[in-house]
Amino acid sequence: MGGFNRVKAKYVKVVELKPGDPMPEESQIETFLNLHIKLPPQKTLKVKSTKTPITIVGDYNVDEVKNRTGKITIHNSNSKDTKITNWSGTTEIDNCNIEHLSLSAPAGSITVKNSTIKKLKTKTDSGLTILENLNFLPGGEFEAETVSDLISIKDSNILKAETKAIRRPKIKVCKRQYYWQEIEK
Repeated sequence: MGGFNRVKAKYVKVVELKPGDPMPEESQIETFLNLHIKLPPQKTLKVKSTKTPITIVGDYNVDEVKNRTGKITIHNSNSKDTKITNWSGTTEIDNCNIEHLSLSAPAGSITVKNSTIKKLKTKTDSGLTILENLNFLPGGEFEAETVSDLISIKDSNILKAETKAIRRPKIKVCKRQYYWQEIEK
């Protein structure tokens, strides 16, 4: 198994890489404006940034993504264990197959939609959490934690759900097909 592709970026631009192209060096990336990763399939990615957007589109094993204020977007990923931390930026996961997904956004918002997941854990302090059209695999688990904002769930099959709440957050469950219970073994 190969090592991680590491990208540390402060100011980065759209980077389009063809199969076989090496990852750009950090010095090449720093003067750019945005980071858009396009690599050969099944690469394992670790991406860190401070305030610029990070977009990952494609069949990659996304291991870890960190940002402070920029947007994180991940589409079409097939990952085993993904950890995302975004201090105050927006995080969007769309059309992904992820076995274990952990998202932390103390002051940012989290959106996970149109995805298949086995275990999902979200944590926000003052940010909005939106979960939409999620397919939880058998034996799946869901845990959402918030301090003062809304957790919105729509059109999903929550198999086992635990919600931790401080300061009475509003928890919104949409449509009756939502159910909060442990599945029978």
